[in-house]
Amino acid sequence: MVDIVFLVVLGVNITLNQRIEGYQMGISSLVNSIEGFKDTNAKAAEVTRKIALYKKVTSEQQDISGKTTFLIAHLPNDVLLREYVFENGAYTLTLEMNSPIKMAQLIANYFLNKNVKEIVISAASLDAYQSKYTIVFRVSFVK
Repeated sequence: MVDIVFLVVLGVNITLNQRIEGYQMGISSLVNSIEGFKDTNAKAAEVTRKIALYKKVTSEQQDISGKTTFLIAHLPNDVLLREYVFENGAYTLTLEMNSPIKMAQLIANYFLNKNVKEIVISAASLDAYQSKYTIVFRVSFVK
């Protein structure tokens, strides 16, 4: 009788060991499969970040081009645009004109647009020899 019990326990032990080995192989296979997706998740996060950056840049580009068009379209014909710089969300223009009254009119026209937040004149000079006024100013828009 002990022999029969021993054989039954031995058979159950062998069966359970085979099942455990099968489960361990399945677990190893799943772990390897999951580790393969680790890179995919990182790549997906990188692609998502790049898409968000692209959307931000294109929206800013459209915003900048619209504001640039607005600033240049309001320049009188006899005003010469010497320099135009976009930096830190503001536009710096260097203009040359025959009369400072043109600058006052230009500033008044810019402020008619409710999106203009402020205009700061950083330099104004007169070339008495040529009777030309040069004015440097910065325009900031409401965000």
